[in-house]
Amino acid sequence: MSRLFSSIRQWPGWQGAVGTVGLHILLLSALGSALYCFGLIRFLPTSTDDLLIWDASWFDKIARNGYQEPTTKAFFPLFPLFWRLTGASPLGICFWNAGLFLAAFTWLAHALAIPRRWALVALASPSLFFMAVPYSEALFFAFGAMLLVGLHRRNTALLLVGLLGCSLTRAAATLFIPALLLTCILMLRTTERRRAIGWLVGGTLLLIASFGLIMAMHWKLSGDPLAYTKALKATWGRELGLPKLPFFTTGGVTSLWVDMLAIWVGLGCGGCCAWLGWKWLKSRPVSGDVPQAALSPATVFSLGYCFSVALVMLFVSRSDMANYARYTFATPFFVVLLWQLAQLPPWSARTYWLLGAAALSTILTLGFPNVPGFTPWQALWYVGLTVLYMLVVLRARQWRWGADALLLLYVFNLVMQLHFLDSFLQFYWIE
Repeated sequence: MSRLFSSIRQWPGWQGAVGTVGLHILLLSALGSALYCFGLIRFLPTSTDDLLIWDASWFDKIARNGYQEPTTKAFFPLFPLFWRLTGASPLGICFWNAGLFLAAFTWLAHALAIPRRWALVALASPSLFFMAVPYSEALFFAFGAMLLVGLHRRNTALLLVGLLGCSLTRAAATLFIPALLLTCILMLRTTERRRAIGWLVGGTLLLIASFGLIMAMHWKLSGDPLAYTKALKATWGRELGLPKLPFFTTGGVTSLWVDMLAIWVGLGCGGCCAWLGWKWLKSRPVSGDVPQAALSPATVFSLGYCFSVALVMLFVSRSDMANYARYTFATPFFVVLLWQLAQLPPWSARTYWLLGAAALSTILTLGFPNVPGFTPWQALWYVGLTVLYMLVVLRARQWRWGADALLLLYVFNLVMQLHFLDSFLQFYWIE
């Protein structure tokens, strides 16, 4: 398998991206078939009853009947519209979603020239099982990839279409506005000042208009422009408030570790945003012929998005960590962060010790070890292994055995992705 990883390293351009995705499909199919034959996974997405569970049932109702039930107003319209236009069955929309995701990932990997091993690790992220079920994640990923390619290539049309598509697929406007603001502010003291102002004004107006369009739609259907927020509160208890300790996750032990990782990613992105803002404040305005921003705007936007996710979840979900992983890892923004991580210079051993201690301290502060069904020592071991996982991901780029570490991460993530899909199809709450 190591030779398979190495054999595609020299493929140029689109061949490299397509080859990476093709290799992933082959390995995913082979591993999934083996685990199914041996009984280690028991369900495959084949029947309507297996697929129309959790949020998928609401998307199906909207696609067929519109926003007739109060709960359906908590979902945005673009994915149900896409489903209706395809005319696909529940299984058929799974294939549409998978194909859309793989095409968008290939485009993003080509545009950013993501290293092959890191692209494979990103493709195996456990939360990406959502790309194979009737959820809106694949459509959101596709439009997110479009806006990130637009940012990276300085293509305003792609950026605006991506922003609009994402905002009509999910309630992303509140997450995108601070991310776009950070991105454009950091570009103001470069030669791209005019582009930054245009992006900020045009993008912000577009995001506000998209949310206004959703409110107008609900007002027309129900006479209440705030039906979305009321449906969230009535059905899931989501409303603005202060966090409550201890934290927990309705996903249980199965998905607790990815939710913890998502919290660390969000907090880490917040630290990076603060550092970039501090550097910007200390710098002096420049004039003349100066280079573009040191970081790609796609990276800065992704940092702002992941930090915004952590903040919104912290003050809306308050103590339930469910959906942290889904809104972080099942997006193209995390793929960009992995791409940026692969380019960073080596860190000292002390840095990794500090990061590990900070991660462990954060979880203990939030109320762990408090894992359902575990003794305190078992819970601490569980959390410690999750911290180790995080450190391996961070250090793989500078290890002598980095290629082997990434291979192990890929296989482990692939197994967990299949396990999450199997659990989801058994009606377990996997978010």
